[in-house]
Amino acid sequence: GHSKGSTYFLLNTNKANSVADHQYMIENGIAAAFEDGYMQKINKIHKGDTVFLYESGVGIIAHGLATGETLKKEHSGVKDKTHYQKLDNFKILDKPLPAKKICFRLERKIPFVQTLIKLRDGEKLLK
Repeated sequence: GHSKGSTYFLLNTNKANSVADHQYMIENGIAAAFEDGYMQKINKIHKGDTVFLYESGVGIIAHGLATGETLKKEHSGVKDKTHYQKLDNFKILDKPLPAKKICFRLERKIPFVQTLIKLRDGEKLLK
């Protein structure tokens, strides 16, 4: 049962930019951003929010519940360039949920190229 206050986010793992960053998120069960202007967006994710990890060209590949605590570490040698949150109950999907199906379930187009998208009706995707 999710509390009514729970928010849903779609985070693009930005695989086109870096396969290593993408793998890092999947292997460690985290939601992360690495670029100026994007890493601050991780702070918008609060404890108990559901984060879907979206792989470009594939779809939603995993999801988990945010801890609400933004941690920082270096990225490519730059201090504190990675902002991330650990995801509890992290699940990697057996079958990714492709973009087409996401738009179908939510009955609208989603701007998947954005790094972080807030979905008010994300519970439709959890099913």
